[in-house]
Amino acid sequence: MAAADGGSTGVLAESLSTMGSQPWEVQEVCYGALLKLLGNVVRNPGEAKFRSIKRGNAAIKAKVLDCPGGVGLLLAAGFVEEPEVYVLPESAPLDLVQTALDQLQSHATAKSDANFRAERDAKLAKEKAIDAKLASFGGFARGVHKLGSGNTPPADVQSTDAAGSVATEPK
Repeated sequence: MAAADGGSTGVLAESLSTMGSQPWEVQEVCYGALLKLLGNVVRNPGEAKFRSIKRGNAAIKAKVLDCPGGVGLLLAAGFVEEPEVYVLPESAPLDLVQTALDQLQSHATAKSDANFRAERDAKLAKEKAIDAKLASFGGFARGVHKLGSGNTPPADVQSTDAAGSVATEPK
C-alpha cells in the first residue's frame, strides 16, 4: 500500500496530535466517529453516501467537526471541504484514506491504553493513600492487623477457675 504524500502525512500527524491533547472523553467520541466514517469508505469505496459528510449533521458536528483536529484528519484523508459537505472525490486515492484510518486506529489505541493506565494508576494511588492512613492508626489495612505492640507475649497470664476466681500465674 502506498504511503500518503508528505503534506498529507504532516497534516495527519498534526491533527492526531491536536486530537490527542483534548480531554479523553472528547477524544474517544471523535476517534469512534472518524474510525466509522473512514472505515465505511474503505469497505465500500464505490458508494457515494460514504464519500460525503454533511456539515449540518448534528452528530457529525458534535463528534468530529467541533473536535480540534477532526477536520484536519478528514482533509488529510483526502476529503475536500465544500460549502455544505466534506466530499471524498472519486479521483482521490484510497491509499490516503487507508493510511489515515491505520494511523488513527493506532493512535486511538495508544491513547486508550494510556488513559486506562492513568485511571488505574490514580486508583492505585488512592488505595495506597487509604492504606497509609489506616496503617497510621494501627490497623486493618489490607489484612495487616497491628493489634499489639509486637509479638512478645504478656508477662502474666490470667485464668479463671470454675468458681469464677481469677488467678494470675507467671508465664
